[in-house]
Amino acid sequence: MPKGLAGLEAFSLQSPVLGGTEVANRVNLHKTTGSRILNGLSETSYIRRDGQTGRFRVGLGPIRPPGPLLADLDVRPCWPCAAGAARPARC
Repeated sequence: MPKGLAGLEAFSLQSPVLGGTEVANRVNLHKTTGSRILNGLSETSYIRRDGQTGRFRVGLGPIRPPGPLLADLDVRPCWPCAAGAARPARC
């Protein structure tokens, strides 16, 4: 699992699309190991592979694990705060 997470973290805003060799090099893995990790990540939609170029980008999979946690968070402001009033002691 740590290698899979490292493979996922190889992607960045500056490098949103990477080839398999690029990912392997960024996380210091042999190309074969990198390829296995990328295939596993793509099967679970953590990354997706472009059918034309064969390059990878982050998929929607990373959104799923925090879903239950995020569903329980109440991030809406209370009514007085939303209306622009001074923040009450307990919001």
